[in-house]
Amino acid sequence: MKQPKILLWFRLAIFFEILCGAHAWFTWWTDSSRLLQYIIALVIAFIAYKYKSKLRIKLNASPAVVFAMLSYIVAIMFFNRGSIPSLVEVAFTLYTLWVVISDRENVKGHLQFICKGLAIILIPGIILFLCKGFIPKIGPIIQKGSSEDYIFINQFFLIHRIDWWNSGSTNRFHSVFLEPGYFGSMLSFMMFAIKYDFSKWYTKTLLVAQLVSLSLAGYILTFVGYVMYLISEGRSLKKIILLAILIPFVILGLILGIFSTRFMNDKIAIFTSKKIFIALATSHIKRPLKLFLFCLPPSILIL
Repeated sequence: MKQPKILLWFRLAIFFEILCGAHAWFTWWTDSSRLLQYIIALVIAFIAYKYKSKLRIKLNASPAVVFAMLSYIVAIMFFNRGSIPSLVEVAFTLYTLWVVISDRENVKGHLQFICKGLAIILIPGIILFLCKGFIPKIGPIIQKGSSEDYIFINQFFLIHRIDWWNSGSTNRFHSVFLEPGYFGSMLSFMMFAIKYDFSKWYTKTLLVAQLVSLSLAGYILTFVGYVMYLISEGRSLKKIILLAILIPFVILGLILGIFSTRFMNDKIAIFTSKKIFIALATSHIKRPLKLFLFCLPPSILIL
């Protein structure tokens, strides 16, 4: 059966919104105007409305959905440190999300489309990152807004973040996106949403990108999400406990061993395992909580 064109437009619109939310470098122009952000949210919501009408989707108004929507609003307000974001933009975003979670028949296809799109973007960047010892960091210099902390060397599929204060690059992979912590957390949510189906090439790509991101927030969310998935699938409790014991040590070994050069240009260059772990924990402890508030409501409904 031939799929309607509006299905592709809807998926492209959602994918673009995700890229904007994660601050891919080619979407930075959308941050130049608050009005422009309203217009983009309105256009995406309009596509969602046309999609809903074309496929005759009935919006789900169950208590779980209402709770998720309220949780989403609370998460946004919490993330913005108590400030109230534009009600108009939030309403457009919520409507698009509402359509997504109401369309149970196509939600798996939506998620696969998004993951494939991310993987296609990530693969060239991962290759560039792993070959950075052989490929010089050459490319135009770009800067997001009026940031005084970082500039970026743009290699199209990979941007290298240069720290003004330490006069060096941060050795973390974040593909075309602004910040490795947010990037890693986004990957963890996507793997959770597609139920860690590592038989698919795009899921394996997301996992590799997660490993080289060196995002503690991403590691924690991936670990906790995977344990939650195993429990929901009724897996052996012994295996889950063993996994819970082994993975944190593997992650810590990865950080301290293979990718220890990440800390070479940090303001506090400490190489003892105890102090590095404390430094990582204290610098990232708030981020997982905020990202859980964002990811949990929609993921409950998707799964």
